[in-house]
Amino acid sequence: MNLIELQRALRQLRLGGIAAVLETRLRQAQAEPMAPIDLVACLVSDELTRRSERLLDRRRKHVADAALGPDEARRAGVGLELAPQAQNLHVDRSIVDVVVEAARLQ
Repeated sequence: MNLIELQRALRQLRLGGIAAVLETRLRQAQAEPMAPIDLVACLVSDELTRRSERLLDRRRKHVADAALGPDEARRAGVGLELAPQAQNLHVDRSIVDVVVEAARLQ
């Protein structure tokens, strides 16, 4: 299996974080003495980091979308199912950032 096939298989397995950094990590492993277990550990760490960043981005987007009023939600393209829930919602952005960062650290 060559590198392209391996990356395709990793994406099919929903391991896009590993697929994205595989070539870089392989070069790193060749350039410096790295045990196979260390290479695998780096790849898994990259995948976990990518997933936590994506989760944080989704949470921020959800909170930002919920903070919009119905008119702003329509203009921003947020689904109409969210707009009625957001009618009386006011969120201070600094509070949202603190809550999201706390959730990320857990």
